[in-house]
Amino acid sequence: AWEQPDLLAQAEGGIALFLHNWPETYSYTLSEAVAHGLFPLVPDLGAPAERVRRAGFGAVFGFPIDAGEVLRAIEQATAREMPDRAGPAAFATHEAAEAHAALMQESARPVAQAGRRAGRRRERDRLSA
Repeated sequence: AWEQPDLLAQAEGGIALFLHNWPETYSYTLSEAVAHGLFPLVPDLGAPAERVRRAGFGAVFGFPIDAGEVLRAIEQATAREMPDRAGPAAFATHEAAEAHAALMQESARPVAQAGRRAGRRRERDRLSA
């Protein structure tokens, strides 16, 4: 049996090319590739393109996919010099911040609901007194 992280650790090269032709919703494969230091190239379709743009790490090429455009994206990716601020850490930091914000929103919802219920009880008690 193979494990994806083991395969990525053994991979030679520095880019991860995604050629999906339907809108992906998140793409854990993108997360794994970036975590292993690969520079992602994704089509302008779905969440992977949004994630790459927000993180500022990776490149987005047009959709529908054109072979010539993909080849140019590969050439540019292999010739690039990585800016100091970009890289897997920048991608992961953005992802972690989004996950933390979502968790905080989810956690705050029950507290807010409980506060409203308590306020309604106090108002009922005040009116019935």
